Amino acid sequence: MDEHNIIEMLSQVGEELQEMGLKRSVRILLIGGAYMVTQIHNRSVTRDVDIITQKITQDSEEYRLLKEAAKFIAQDLNASPAWLSDNMAQFFQSIGKVPNGKLWFQHGKLEVYVPDAGYVLALKLLSGRDKDLEDIEALFQRLKINKRKQAETLIKKYIDLATQEEYSQDIQTSLDSFFS
Repeated sequence: MDEHNIIEMLSQVGEELQEMGLKRSVRILLIGGAYMVTQIHNRSVTRDVDIITQKITQDSEEYRLLKEAAKFIAQDLNASPAWLSDNMAQFFQSIGKVPNGKLWFQHGKLEVYVPDAGYVLALKLLSGRDKDLEDIEALFQRLKINKRKQAETLIKKYIDLATQEEYSQDIQTSLDSFFS
């Protein structure tokens, strides 16, 4: 999905939620590849739209309708049913404070917020995946990070101490790719 596809699909979700009769908007925080495509512009595509739902729980009617709307859109556009993914949301919520973000896009009954780039960088450093290295590099450039200590400060800001300790090897491996 490119930026145009992401915006179009999110717009359709917002319209679908409105047609379902929702009274208040569903609020999501955009992270992952879709964040990189739409906010950092270091790559042109992503395979899914990773989100964290905000101010609703997974057992709420709003959450059920969000998932249903995303499923309808996937069927209509012959897209992957997993195109809108909150698979990592509970984990991210358990490892530190998820920022509220700032409103980036609104359509129908969907509000899409984006976090500070530092939050996305902290998550990518935590994951320690090779496929995130280009994104990490782009985020370092955006945030003007050129010292290991600056990156470590961001991790401490967004990731709780227990998680930092548990994933210290992954974090160090990620940082070692950029700093000697």
